[in-house]
Amino acid sequence: MYWAQFLIMLVLAVILFFLFRRALRRFKRRDIWSAVCAVIVSPAIYTLIILAVLFYINSASDRVFDRDWWLNNSNKRYEMAGDIINSGMLLGKTKQEVISLLGSDYVDSGNNDVSSIGYDLGFSSEAMNLPDKMLNIEFDGDKVINVSVW
Repeated sequence: MYWAQFLIMLVLAVILFFLFRRALRRFKRRDIWSAVCAVIVSPAIYTLIILAVLFYINSASDRVFDRDWWLNNSNKRYEMAGDIINSGMLLGKTKQEVISLLGSDYVDSGNNDVSSIGYDLGFSSEAMNLPDKMLNIEFDGDKVINVSVW
């Protein structure tokens, strides 16, 4: 555990101690019970705060597809992947139409059965600044049949 996390939980435990001490004022050993409750509850509250912040960061980053933004912000393409998949905007398009819409910086990952191309989605806060997934576009013949993230 990092010292900053420990310090935050310690401050949280002290605040909780006094809140529990006040709430348990009718108990004979309220100081002991308040300390026990504070030690047990403070890591849970700290975890909930961190999860709420992470949820806010990750949910606030969805964008509606915009071609110019997609082409100029290659490190943040993950923000538009959900809209591309959910809207079905690529389904039925030809490979040339997809390339003219999304750009020519794709990776060709086709095999004998199904050809596919992939677009790097950039760096996501979800992946702790490691390269994120690819937008995988599968073709049957020359038409898009599936769009997914892998």
